[in-house]
Amino acid sequence: MRIRIWNAYASNNSGSYTIVGSLPSEEVAREVAEALTALIDAHTKWLAGNPPQSDDGAQSPLAAFCRTHGLAWSPGDGRWDDWPDEYGNDRPRLAVVRNQVVVHHEYTISLPIVFGAFFYKKGGRVQVEEDHAHHPIVTTASFWWPWSRDETAKAKAKAELPLLLAELTGAEGVLLQDVHKMWPAAWRVEHDGHMLVVGVVFEKLIEGVSALNAVAGRHGVPMQVRLNEAPDELHDPLAHLRPSLPLSATPRFDVVYRGPAAPDPSMVATLCEALGLYEGELRERLANLPCMLARGITESRGEAVAGRLREAGADVALARFEG
Repeated sequence: MRIRIWNAYASNNSGSYTIVGSLPSEEVAREVAEALTALIDAHTKWLAGNPPQSDDGAQSPLAAFCRTHGLAWSPGDGRWDDWPDEYGNDRPRLAVVRNQVVVHHEYTISLPIVFGAFFYKKGGRVQVEEDHAHHPIVTTASFWWPWSRDETAKAKAKAELPLLLAELTGAEGVLLQDVHKMWPAAWRVEHDGHMLVVGVVFEKLIEGVSALNAVAGRHGVPMQVRLNEAPDELHDPLAHLRPSLPLSATPRFDVVYRGPAAPDPSMVATLCEALGLYEGELRERLANLPCMLARGITESRGEAVAGRLREAGADVALARFEG
């Protein structure tokens, strides 16, 4: 008798798409973003009434945009796998960060080359393109104060940096809201206190990047973002920034699960719902106890999660996060 056992992982055929363009100035970046936003709105609306099998898209807003701006267009561009088809979530979104324009959609086969081509047409360049990424997108944001020998400028940077970090890491701060459950935000100060480098994996990329930019604006400090796909789901892509210094303005905590080792289906359902996990992810973590179910969250959020899990019969505790 021969027995074969196969172990495989299910997959889907969609990932995320992200492109970042660097334009010659903030004014040009805003103009590019406005033009692309109008294009996205028009093309998304047009697609709703013109299914891909109806024609090759020669009369689409995307084709018209390319003709207007002298960009290459081919039959099928912006059709089929070249545009999101999420039934209500089929619109790519944008963020503007000074002279950078970020275009992103979290679930698509791809997006047309028009975005990168338009960046170059406007005198810019593509800084990064993550086409069909299956792993989370990591945001690295750099905030900096221009280097100066002037003591007044140095004093301003020294005084402003703690205020910036306090807002970012406050209880309602950007770096403690809507971030990856197992990869909390991390940061460090560089260049003798003239730069703050922040790493974070947002659950909602465009909202997160826009929120960072808003904080930078309130503190009058320039910011630039770099985006890249995490190498996998197992290794912390922010390990090089840990431990975060200076310390967070708000203490952060891990949710530690200690048992039972084989929870019943109702507890599994509660755990998944409370933590936003799939059952497969959860059972993988429960293979070795004690295990962390969430890292680096606020105490109030941690207590809320822990209380709900205890009601379901789980043995959980909060531990101070030091990363």
